[in-house]
Amino acid sequence: MAIYTLQKIHQLGGKVIAMSDSNGVIVDEKGCNIETIKQLKEVERRRIKDYCDYHKHAKYVHAAISGIFRATWRCPPPHRTRSPGRTPGSW
Repeated sequence: MAIYTLQKIHQLGGKVIAMSDSNGVIVDEKGCNIETIKQLKEVERRRIKDYCDYHKHAKYVHAAISGIFRATWRCPPPHRTRSPGRTPGSW
């Protein structure tokens, strides 16, 4: 899904400088290349870190180092809504 968000931001004239997968984060100050991302993730099914093989100026940070996936809630998570016929606490 992030690939299509990247594509839409490019269409609207924006620039995405970072993308991630479950292993880590790439940072490309020049802007992430959508064609490279699509080739790596959709066609070859490779990891985001391989982006740096094609774009030497980009940087990769492993998730264990970056801490990006250890985010904390700054507000309470959204509440579940009840389905008809269910009582509170039965979900």
